[in-house]
Amino acid sequence: MKLNVVIDWKFVAVLGVAAVALFSIEKMDSEATKEVLIHAIDTTKELKITIGE
Repeated sequence: MKLNVVIDWKFVAVLGVAAVALFSIEKMDSEATKEVLIHAIDTTKELKITIGE
């Protein structure tokens, strides 16, 4: 059985961003973390509306 695994540069970039985000969130207090997450969700919703999905 042969198995090929291809790791794309986007995958590596997302892992890096996720790691940085986790370290940043650990250092923030809970209220600041809440505000950042709300802002990220709102931005995603606006982007989805702009794209028209």
